[in-house]
Amino acid sequence: MEINKLQDKKKFILNVLVVLTFIGSSLNIISAIWQYETIEENMGRMNQILANSDNKIPEFAKKFVNEDALEMTKKLVQNKLPFLTVSLIGSLLCLYGAFQMRKLKKEGYYLYLMGAIFPFLTFPIFVGWNILSDRFVILNILLSLIFIIFYSSQKKILTQI
Repeated sequence: MEINKLQDKKKFILNVLVVLTFIGSSLNIISAIWQYETIEENMGRMNQILANSDNKIPEFAKKFVNEDALEMTKKLVQNKLPFLTVSLIGSLLCLYGAFQMRKLKKEGYYLYLMGAIFPFLTFPIFVGWNILSDRFVILNILLSLIFIIFYSSQKKILTQI
């Protein structure tokens, strides 16, 4: 009886992780498409802000709008299609992997792992390693690591099927 309760609890936790993964991956897909559509406009705004040094930019905003951020945005514009493709592949792998884990299939764990890690290994190819200094990228990496740890803790209930 105690074993069944533990198994039910682990399945519940796995289901919660799958739902959160569905939400997060869906938001990543929307964000990637949005960025693809608006990146050039954003670069234009950054150029305007940096060109008008008379503008009083709040101190916190200077961390986001500077020459380094402009250079990274230029690289994003140049590589926006590969960036979109990598983002979509990573998010779709995470989604598919999560759904496979929902069916208690161990292959889903490995698909999720690839989807979570793939973008962070390939983005520096297109944008450069300075992307890893971006606060949002760091937050995304931390969230991915947390989910990898949580999914790893549930791996025991997954089957080889």
